Amino acid sequence: MKTIRLGALLLGLLTVYGLSAAQSPRPFWNIERNPRVYSYTLVRYYSADRRLIGEEKIARPWIDISRRRNIRLLDRRLRDHLIADSLNRVAVLRRK
Repeated sequence: MKTIRLGALLLGLLTVYGLSAAQSPRPFWNIERNPRVYSYTLVRYYSADRRLIGEEKIARPWIDISRRRNIRLLDRRLRDHLIADSLNRVAVLRRK
């Protein structure tokens, strides 16, 4: 009986943790490749509210995202796009 209660409690805690993690949106990047065109890879950067904040073509036909160095590079570029986007939004607000 204790095992069932402990299991139910653990399941409830994991569910609450999973819901809280799913409800906190984060900025992200997305890699797109056209299978017909192998000359470049398209990387799109999105804000936490899923707004497109940047896009760039990389002259390599693929990006190996299993390499930590490439993930760090994409994360750094995402941060740069987020900073540029926030500066643009502040500039627009100041004009009004």
